[in-house]
Amino acid sequence: MKQGERRLRDGGTVAVHRNAGLRKVCRCSRRAWAKCPHPWHFNFTWRGAPFRFSLDRYEGRPVVSKTEAESLAQRIRDAIRAGTFRGVSTGITSITSATNTPSDVSFEMCGRAFIERYSKERGKASWQDDEYMVKRLASFLAVDGRRLGEIPLQHLTEENLEAFVRQLTVEGRSASTRNHYVQLIRAMSRWAVRKGYRQTPLVGDDSDVIRRQRRRSVTGVSKAVKNRSSCGPQRRIFRPSSSRHWRPVAARASC
Repeated sequence: MKQGERRLRDGGTVAVHRNAGLRKVCRCSRRAWAKCPHPWHFNFTWRGAPFRFSLDRYEGRPVVSKTEAESLAQRIRDAIRAGTFRGVSTGITSITSATNTPSDVSFEMCGRAFIERYSKERGKASWQDDEYMVKRLASFLAVDGRRLGEIPLQHLTEENLEAFVRQLTVEGRSASTRNHYVQLIRAMSRWAVRKGYRQTPLVGDDSDVIRRQRRRSVTGVSKAVKNRSSCGPQRRIFRPSSSRHWRPVAARASC
């Protein structure tokens, strides 16, 4: 991978540029940012606390021109440095600001930050699916009767997440749907630990959620091997080699 590039989860690469804390999260080229209709996004870190949000959400109206976006971004940076920044009305700012510590961060706040700073920033095409699943998780009623989204992230237990996955089974959701939720929970868990919002993952390797996923994977492999072995007799195929002699090559199934 060359300098100035970032590798995505699907194996592709995207160019990384210096944007002075102002960019767009869209598939338009950087040259088209000044004219494309997508919102500008602000990105600034002050004393270890990151501030990332859409300028449209901050202003409550579309911020169209690049000149206006640059001027607004500079005013926001000045307010953050002066300690007078009041955040975004929708609450999507840094989830660890002057008034919030990691112990105050709820699962819902972490979920919103995860979408903005993980799914979207990686250029994930299916970030809207992640957003829907996070909202579904946050609205689930936990064992104590509270919504999962209201529970402080550091107090969230495996039991609550396992109850959610079991509920998907009761509702008749497919194994692939349940697997998508498990993958999302694991990704959020790793991200939360990396960012310092939790000391330990949300789910451990011995969790019922992880064990079910592994059993499904092993079962799928076993079925594939069984189907391959039941294809009937195999035949050997011979092809001429460079020395003018016939040589056997990999056998092919006759199914």
